[in-house]
Amino acid sequence: LIFAVVLFLIPLPSFASTIVPSSIDQDITWTKQGSPYQINGYAYIYPNTTVTIQPGVVVELNQATVDISGNIEALGSATNPITIRGMGNVNRMSLYAKNNVSFLHTTFENIQNIAIYNQSTVNCDHCLLETTSDQSGIDVFNEGNLTLKDSILIQHGSGAALSVFGNSGNVPTQATISDSIFSGSTQHTLLVFGNAIMNMGSSTIK
Repeated sequence: LIFAVVLFLIPLPSFASTIVPSSIDQDITWTKQGSPYQINGYAYIYPNTTVTIQPGVVVELNQATVDISGNIEALGSATNPITIRGMGNVNRMSLYAKNNVSFLHTTFENIQNIAIYNQSTVNCDHCLLETTSDQSGIDVFNEGNLTLKDSILIQHGSGAALSVFGNSGNVPTQATISDSIFSGSTQHTLLVFGNAIMNMGSSTIK
């Protein structure tokens, strides 16, 4: 009986959701203890701002568009991955303006589209990306730069899995892919337009 009372008095860890503000203009770290982080409708990450996402964090996009002009460091692990989950039908992420974004051991669920613009650099290592767009799951525009390594991209929509669009400038838009798998698209899986380069390593298209 005494043992039971002692156990009752020991506080147990509690996890409550965190509502993400629509504007993020200061460096911040999202922890597993604050998870899930809920983005409702819209969020904007300002330039020169870094959001660090720790292993095990869940981010829920509730019919949300996330515009990113700052930086993201999402550093999951094989045993404690990060999950970015779309809730509802329309959830998008857009990355702008020479920012640096890294996703390690990160799973994207039910994300309609990820768009990379204007010299943004995005690195995905050991990621699972499930997209639902009827256009492209991932678009890279205007001198953007995407690196996919040891990742899986599944396009559940009718559009291409990955499209790379170059412009008339001197710097090509680029996608570098290695040891990755693409599947699910009912149309063209990979598309390249204009002044663009897609470097394909030992990857598989199903």
